[in-house]
Amino acid sequence: MSKRMKTFLMVCGIVVGAGLLLSIAGAALGGIRGLASVEERVPWISLTGGQQEHQNGATEAFSSINVDSDLGRVEFVQGQTFAVETSYDKAMGAPRVSVENGILNVKPSGKKIRWFNLNLFNLGDHKDTVIKIYYPQGTAFDRVEIDSDMGDVKLNDLSAKTLHIESDAGDVTMNGIIAGELDLRADMGSIQGASIKSSSASIKLNAGDMNLSGEFAGMTKIDGDMGDCTLTTYLPQDSYSIKTQTDLGDCSINGKSVGSTYLAENPAAANHIETNCDTGDTEINFI
Repeated sequence: MSKRMKTFLMVCGIVVGAGLLLSIAGAALGGIRGLASVEERVPWISLTGGQQEHQNGATEAFSSINVDSDLGRVEFVQGQTFAVETSYDKAMGAPRVSVENGILNVKPSGKKIRWFNLNLFNLGDHKDTVIKIYYPQGTAFDRVEIDSDMGDVKLNDLSAKTLHIESDAGDVTMNGIIAGELDLRADMGSIQGASIKSSSASIKLNAGDMNLSGEFAGMTKIDGDMGDCTLTTYLPQDSYSIKTQTDLGDCSINGKSVGSTYLAENPAAANHIETNCDTGDTEINFI
């Protein structure tokens, strides 16, 4: 288990514990009315819901993208022009968006927020941050880098020389992706993708399933701690060398079990697949 996941689970435990303590305290203070008054007396606790705000607008063209998201969903969508749309909780503040030297930077607001923003007894609801990045058809980016702490990441019809995604907690979904170098990291959440073309790919998962299909050239390396991994490639099987390993699980090639360890050497191969999964099944399919 990675250090980030341990930290995340620890924070979850603290938040749940705090919620239970506040529920008990609220009951002792006179029920819902008494609990609601806690917000007035304790400035670092928020029990009320959020107010959603929006920012929409076109921006100048950019050739690379760098997104740093603390909490919320990130989406990449093909559109008519270069643009960024954001919606967010007013208490969280608007994400900071800028273009410098051809690089689109999207960062958290930097606004100080309450330590605990709890939604108890339907007193209100928190509004998730949503970041949508638009780009014209045919755009080929130099580098796209996404660092998401908590929230889903969705990409559609995107081309980049380098695509790097790191997700601490949330699902990654991709469709119609062309990447020279594909680098995916997920601590807790699934990785799903279709119609992917890569010249090299490195995928690492801590807890979650992976299911990718497309044309995977060069070296494709998959490391998984806990979860099933499925890779479907449209390139010929005889163009690959294959090495698979799983500690607790089964490996299969085109639906046929090959045991926990499998090696198919091919000195003339231009492409290579290496998988190493601790717990979970591995499937490799050639179509």
